[in-house]
Amino acid sequence: MNYIYLDKSDDQQFGELIEQLIVGSLRGVNPETVYVIKVDNWFGQKWLSFSHKSMGEFGVSRGNHVLPPFVPSRVISERAFELDGDGVFHETETTSPIHINQTSELNQKRKLMDLYPNSAFYWWSGCTVKNTNGSLMAYLPSSGGFLSWYVGFKRGDSWVYDSICGVSNDVIRSYERAT
Repeated sequence: MNYIYLDKSDDQQFGELIEQLIVGSLRGVNPETVYVIKVDNWFGQKWLSFSHKSMGEFGVSRGNHVLPPFVPSRVISERAFELDGDGVFHETETTSPIHINQTSELNQKRKLMDLYPNSAFYWWSGCTVKNTNGSLMAYLPSSGGFLSWYVGFKRGDSWVYDSICGVSNDVIRSYERAT
């Protein structure tokens, strides 16, 4: 199963690492649907649990997760995978885009528990051949709502973790080794 597709702007090694983290983090979560969204470029950890702007300030966060308000022009692809009766994910057609043009006020009402209660979400950054940074952000369903985490990467001789937020280094490494 490939959750991501690489194009010529994406670093192969980065893509393999992201794929490992997605597959590893899905173990034990058991969502009904998985959404994998490619963003046009690197994004920082300020997007983790970001919901909307308030009076011109960027970065308002709420405990009740909403969809991060990436503007549709930044979204390269949105892929959806549904769980079948045998416990295998298969890609499915998306009926409407996850990211839509709307006001910040309206975005704060797009709560994941209301719209996608048993779904896992992953956002990853494209253009990693040119950039020396990459990112992966996840919102995973849990009994109390959603667990969210962010991993930033830097490329030297190879891709390394640069920043991890919302989860421990040990957990991220366990996701990487789980495949």
